[in-house]
Amino acid sequence: MQSRETNEEFAREQENANKGWETCYGAALKARLKWIDQMLMEGTDEAHEKLLAFFADEKEIAPYGNRSNAMIEMIVIMDIYKAEVEMGEAHTIFDRKIEGRRMGETELTAYMRAFRFLMWRLEFTKEADAGEKLIQFLKENQVSPVFLCKAVNTMASDEFSMLCEIMELTLEAKMFRHTYWLLLKMQRLAPGEESIRQMIEGLKAYVTG
Repeated sequence: MQSRETNEEFAREQENANKGWETCYGAALKARLKWIDQMLMEGTDEAHEKLLAFFADEKEIAPYGNRSNAMIEMIVIMDIYKAEVEMGEAHTIFDRKIEGRRMGETELTAYMRAFRFLMWRLEFTKEADAGEKLIQFLKENQVSPVFLCKAVNTMASDEFSMLCEIMELTLEAKMFRHTYWLLLKMQRLAPGEESIRQMIEGLKAYVTG
């Protein structure tokens, strides 16, 4: 009886907390997401710089970071984009288009969910075509090696195992840049592994020469 009353009390507290948050931040969240969508659709370097500045400001995103699924997805997306820019990727996550137009916030977050689902299938279901579907997605969407490594780091339950599995898939598909980046990430997680070092050396000519 005590446990039931405690659970009910906790549920009421959570409900009140959610209502309080919605009252304080609900309208602001909608405004922020609308602005993010506008910047994404504008698609200029200036718009992207504004987005980077916004998501770099912890005070700005703190109220939404653990309350809004859309904002959580956008935090991951911006982290990927920032890394792609820093590494000089020619095709970033923001360059993905649908029917010739840029993706807005809703479409980008749906895109990330689709990728997460493919990762989930590969890691947990072991379905026969899971690897093939993931490789197909990478090719069709010109997913960069930076995107792939960041996504595995963020989404995988067992990061090293997934890096190994996807590395083998990309190697088989002759996606050598992706294989090379995955191996570099694996080396950081297992610095003493000689077989990884040898594979990196063997692929250098394909990705740096």
